[in-house]
Amino acid sequence: MPDLLFEKSDGVATLTLNRPDRKNAMSPEMLALLADSWQEIERDDEVRAVILTATGSEFFCPGGDMVSLVPVLTGEREPADPWERRFRDERTELSRIAFLNPYPFDKPIVAAVNGDAVSAGCELLQSTDIRIASRTARFGLFEVKRGLIPAGGSLAKLQRQIPYCRAAELILLAERISAEDALAIGLVGELVDPDRLLGRAREVAERLAQFDPAAVQKSKQALRRTRGLPENEACQVQQACFDEFMEGK
Repeated sequence: MPDLLFEKSDGVATLTLNRPDRKNAMSPEMLALLADSWQEIERDDEVRAVILTATGSEFFCPGGDMVSLVPVLTGEREPADPWERRFRDERTELSRIAFLNPYPFDKPIVAAVNGDAVSAGCELLQSTDIRIASRTARFGLFEVKRGLIPAGGSLAKLQRQIPYCRAAELILLAERISAEDALAIGLVGELVDPDRLLGRAREVAERLAQFDPAAVQKSKQALRRTRGLPENEACQVQQACFDEFMEGK
């Protein structure tokens, strides 16, 4: 089985991190398949919404795999297979697209967080739009206690999505937080019982798929382009997005 499962149904694409034997730790293959999948979804007009989830009920993603990905990333060893060679040769571009960091992906992404999302797993969530988590999930960024720094977007994105002091705590203290804490600080938007997770994510994605795709995607684009701008500049971008949308009607 591939390290990432990719399915399409009724206007919804579902991407499933699929390494249960490694707690869904991110491998070079998974990273490359993520990058390829985002680009394929972007080109496919039939896909109007995306669900991002993972296999199992304990782990969404605990970060980069310490056997297959991190040693190649740090240069500790040479690549052992084609996926690892591709990661070594295209690492910057693959990481940029896989984490949408930055990458202008305007179709809405619904995260269904089935278990612990830490380090690279927590960073991947920051590129999603609607985040639904199992009540048993936990979150964290552990890079600094491993002698690394977050490289998947947290240093740029997290303080724009949650209060600065909570972003600093997550990044600098490298402590795990509960699903309830993640909801309280706005890292996720909804908690459900584990057996309701995929069904609820599917409900949300199918609702998004029913709307005018141009309206949904231009609205998401405006949110992305105005984030962090002063109000007068944000209003100008908003007007430009509206004008572009109306020109396409």
